[in-house]
Amino acid sequence: AWSGNQDWFDFKDFEMRNSNATKTASQAFQTNGVNYRITNVKIAHATNYFWKGILVGDATYVRDCEIGYTANVGVATNSGSSDVKLLNNWIHDCNIGVNILDLTRGWVHKNIIYNCTNDGINIVTTTATFITSLEISENTIDLCGGDGIEVTAASTQMSALLIMNNILSNNGGYGLNFSA
Repeated sequence: AWSGNQDWFDFKDFEMRNSNATKTASQAFQTNGVNYRITNVKIAHATNYFWKGILVGDATYVRDCEIGYTANVGVATNSGSSDVKLLNNWIHDCNIGVNILDLTRGWVHKNIIYNCTNDGINIVTTTATFITSLEISENTIDLCGGDGIEVTAASTQMSALLIMNNILSNNGGYGLNFSA
């Protein structure tokens, strides 16, 4: 697809299932390049599930998707990724809903994250990666076994983390946990 002067890889309006008997290490999407848009894709089958729903890299936009029943993570970021946007997705019945690992810039907005075994959103910085801009806003995170949102990045590794207007309810741990 073509958008202005920028090439984009557009994936939209279909369903993915993993019919392989071995579920470990399977991923519905892995975006290692830049400029991916994944829109209105269903990755949520109770039997034919994936280990990870989407592993996102730089400049990836995931919108209006249903991601569920994964054996591990619904949406995860590649270490060192930037410009990741998650908007209006339904992420449910995963181990962790969204795992943000070493992300420099991103936006998680208006998602419903429900019934995850562990955290709804887990933000981790394991390297010298510096979070320059990350916004977590207007999400509903409900009935997760761990924390609604857990931040394990040290404050010295962040310059702008904005968490606002989220509904964090019925989670087994804390609503918001700064564990670093």
